[in-house]
Amino acid sequence: MTPDQNQILSMVRFGPRPRRIAISRDMRDKYQSVVVLLKDEEDPHSLFTIYQNNGITVFHYPLSSRKNSCSSAQNYYTAANVVWKNAKMGSRTYVHCAAGKDRSGLVCYTLCRLLGMKRWNAIAYMGQHRPVMREAIEENIWRAQMIDHWLDTKGKQA
Repeated sequence: MTPDQNQILSMVRFGPRPRRIAISRDMRDKYQSVVVLLKDEEDPHSLFTIYQNNGITVFHYPLSSRKNSCSSAQNYYTAANVVWKNAKMGSRTYVHCAAGKDRSGLVCYTLCRLLGMKRWNAIAYMGQHRPVMREAIEENIWRAQMIDHWLDTKGKQA
């Protein structure tokens, strides 16, 4: 991993939806922003006020990880790009969905690919830092292929 990749990735943590008590105690000292990937039916709005009251900036992307969903690779790119830009400004970001493996994993994978990692290096990184994300993407490799195809055809760089 290059120093640039290491620096950016050290500014972000991927995981599950935090318990409300943990938001006020632990998160306000560690993170300046949070990327919430919860869908509306998962009640993300109840967390927004708590985050904001603790000085944490909220970015909400109600993404789905289902194969036939209306979510596209562009949405994952957009979320990963927010994380990248926050890290470049020195802002630590926590990225979460409900379980911290599928949607969070896709944002992590997209960020790794934007940083120039090859597919299997990105998946290996995920396995080192949150094995459940690696397992989820390996079981459904089409997700990685969807992200790769979008990045290749759109030629986007963060």
